[in-house]
Amino acid sequence: MKSLRHPGRSRPLRDALLTVVIASAAFLAGCSTNTEAGTGSMALLPASANVNPSFGPAPAVSTTSATASSADLPSRPAPSVTNAPSLTNAPSLTNVPSITNAPSTSSSSVSATPVPRTPVAAPLPAGPLPGMNDASCRSQHLPVLLLHGTFSKISADYSLLVPQLQKQGWCIFGRDYGLMGTGPVADSAASFASFVSAVRQATGTSQVDVVAYSQGGLVLRTALRNYQIADFVDTAVLIAPSFHGTTSPLIDALPDGLCPACADQKADSALIDSLNAGGDLDGTVRYAVASLTTDQVVIPWQSQVPQGPSDRVTSVVVDQVCPLSTARHENLTRSAAVISWTVAALATQGRPHAADMVC
Repeated sequence: MKSLRHPGRSRPLRDALLTVVIASAAFLAGCSTNTEAGTGSMALLPASANVNPSFGPAPAVSTTSATASSADLPSRPAPSVTNAPSLTNAPSLTNVPSITNAPSTSSSSVSATPVPRTPVAAPLPAGPLPGMNDASCRSQHLPVLLLHGTFSKISADYSLLVPQLQKQGWCIFGRDYGLMGTGPVADSAASFASFVSAVRQATGTSQVDVVAYSQGGLVLRTALRNYQIADFVDTAVLIAPSFHGTTSPLIDALPDGLCPACADQKADSALIDSLNAGGDLDGTVRYAVASLTTDQVVIPWQSQVPQGPSDRVTSVVVDQVCPLSTARHENLTRSAAVISWTVAALATQGRPHAADMVC
C-alpha cells in the first residue's frame, strides 16, 4: 500500500481515512474468534457474549445492511492510538469492512428466545451380569428391570434368576443403587425412575416390568408414588419386600448414620407414614408377592403384601407351598422355587398360581 502521505492529498481526506482505519481496528479488537469443533471455520463473537451450552447454536446474526450506532456496539475502552497498527502496514482500504455493511448488533436482528436442544438419552451403563443392559435386545416380553436389596447388589441377588429369564427370551436391565442399598430410599427411587426412562427410550417400549427384592420393593413403591412412573410399569414382582417397612430389631442394632436406607425401612419412619397415607397401589400396576413366614428381616411377614383387590395383588407363601424349603430372606432370590414362580409371574402379567412354584 502506498504511503498515505502522498503529495496532493488534502489533510481532511487523510484525517477521514485515519478515522476509518482506527474505527475498523476498534471494531475488530472488540471481537473474538470462535472455532467450530471439527470444521476449523471461524466465527466472530463479541467477547462478552454469554454462550449457554445447554442450548443449540446461537441464532444467525443478520447481515442486512444497516448503519452501526455507537449505542449498539459493545461498550469497551477505545484502544490507544499509539498501539494502533502502523498506517503504512494497514490493510488496503478496499478490504476494510464497510461500516455500513457491518453486522448489526441491534436486538431486532437476534432472536431473544433460545431454542433448547432435543434431550439425548444417556447411554445405558454396563450390565452388572452378562447380557444385561443391551439396548439392542428385543423381545415379545416387556423389558424387565431389577432392584436389589440392602447391603447388596444385582450380581449377588440375581445371579441365578437372570440367566433363566434370558434363556426364555426376556431382556434384562438394572444398575446398582444407593451405595449397595444403604443410601436414602428417596434418592434411590429417584435414580431408579431415571433408569426406567433411559430403558424405555433405549428399547422403544412404553412400559417395563420390575422384579424387586427386599428394600427394592420399597424403592419401587417410592418411585411409583413420588416420581410418577406408575404409568410406565405394568407388573411388579416383589420378593420379600419391605413394602410397609419392618419392625425387626436388626435395624436398631446398626450404628446411627451407617445406613440411612435402614432407617427409612422402619415401620414407623416418616417415609413409610407418607406412603401409607396414600394407599398401597399406584396406577394400574399389578403386584405379585412372594413371602416367607420364617422371615426374620422384614417382619411381620404379612406386611410384605400390598393391600388391594385380587385382580391387582397376588401373593404366595414360599414355605407353605414348599414345606421342605430351606430358603431364608437372605437367599430367597436364589431359591429354585422362587425363580420358577417369578418367571411365571412375569409371563402371566402378575397373575401366577401357587402351582407355578416348582419346589
